[in-house]
Amino acid sequence: MVLILGLALLPLGVIAIFGSLNAARTQRANDVLEAQAVLALTTQRLNAAITRASVTIRVASGSISNAGPDAAQGACQRAAEQLSDEHGAEISFALYAPGKRLVCSTTGFQPSALPLLPPSGLLSAVTVEGDQGALRFLLFDSAGSAQGEVLMSAQMLRTLARPSNPPMPLQIDLTGNGHTISLFDEFAEGPFVREVSLSSSMMSERLQLRLHAAAAALTTFDMVMILLPMLLWLFAAVIGWVVVHRLLLRPLAAMQKAITAYRPGEAVFEAPNLRSPAREISDLGNAFDQVTRTVAQHEADLEAGIERQTMLVREVHHRVKNNLQVVASLLNIHSRGSESAEAAAAYGSIQRRVDALAVVHRNHYAELEHTPGVPLRGLISELGASLRASSPEGASKFQIRMALDPVYATQDTAVAVAFLITEAVEFAMLCGGDTVSIALEAEEKERARLTIETGPLQPDAACGDNVRERYERIMTGLARQLRSTPERDVEEGRFSLTLAIIGRESTAEV
Repeated sequence: MVLILGLALLPLGVIAIFGSLNAARTQRANDVLEAQAVLALTTQRLNAAITRASVTIRVASGSISNAGPDAAQGACQRAAEQLSDEHGAEISFALYAPGKRLVCSTTGFQPSALPLLPPSGLLSAVTVEGDQGALRFLLFDSAGSAQGEVLMSAQMLRTLARPSNPPMPLQIDLTGNGHTISLFDEFAEGPFVREVSLSSSMMSERLQLRLHAAAAALTTFDMVMILLPMLLWLFAAVIGWVVVHRLLLRPLAAMQKAITAYRPGEAVFEAPNLRSPAREISDLGNAFDQVTRTVAQHEADLEAGIERQTMLVREVHHRVKNNLQVVASLLNIHSRGSESAEAAAAYGSIQRRVDALAVVHRNHYAELEHTPGVPLRGLISELGASLRASSPEGASKFQIRMALDPVYATQDTAVAVAFLITEAVEFAMLCGGDTVSIALEAEEKERARLTIETGPLQPDAACGDNVRERYERIMTGLARQLRSTPERDVEEGRFSLTLAIIGRESTAEV
């Protein structure tokens, strides 16, 4: 629809563009004429001021030549009064008597440093002084004798050259002998501005008056005529959009809103009441309703299956936990009923390992449905309490110190860590140790360092070689299961290794 309307309006747009271009050419010609008029008027003003000043100086010089030296003071006074009345205090002059002798000059006037010689075939010599921003010219009689010298300030020239009502932004410059005086400057460039440059000669082409005008490339009427086809096309497009919006887009938006507001699990999808002749949109709503019903049925079946599986996992977890508790209870009963200390120690050793496995199991199968892994800080803390509770009679004052970061690991890693700590603590208990320090520090790249420090790990500890060898072999095997190489500091009694973790939080101490 928009394309058809645009093609239909194309001839009108072509006509409007050609009309606008013609109007722009006419306007440019008018701008050139106005700029020429401003330049001519400015040239006339400057020439008139120069002519009046020249006539005044020549008349005063003639009076001095005809009346003699006694009349020089009066001639100078009259010339000063006449020039002051016409130009104010912005013009300075000097009068010369025959023989190039300076007769008088205005206060502060500096005579020209040029030789007082007339130019070839001319009765005046003119120069533009760029440093002072002034116009200086010398006047000569027909015999070549200097009559006077006039200095017009830049401010006076700007006052004479300023247009009373400039038709456009202008810039007027006076140039001569390589110097330029800016007389008027309101020229401004822009994206829709074209430049008009004109020049005019003064004083036998020894001075140039240059004008730069910024004329509007396109007027408001031109812009309207050019934009009219686009406006008509836009109007047609808006009409087409309104029709499409009310009959198609709005019903589709209502259907989209209803579909977005639908949440899985709701019983029925409520389709909006559409007022559109497009039956396809209503059919889309009905199709989505059928899909939602089918998906809801499938989700109900899945939820039922997940619930049954969850119940089965919980039942298995419950039975495993009960079995571990039964085993621990049986070991405890046998330990109490044993007749020898060696048998009781053996039962206690087995019970501590079963308790370690039970701690891992409880932390892994927590009540939460989703966990990031086995929390090693909670596991080691609970394991330490269990080990202190099951310590032998000779280790009743045994202490376990911990500094643990809250990190998470897989079940396999947690089992190996639990058994490793159990073996190390039991070794310290059996070898007369009174303290075990356990540190778990998170490192970079999903790794953590486990450090166990106790006195019996030192070489001079009171412990049998067989016992030491057995426990070191077990701890080395567990470190190999953790895919880590243990680091031993026998002088400090320290055993450390790195292990893989699957998550961590901020460091904390227990």
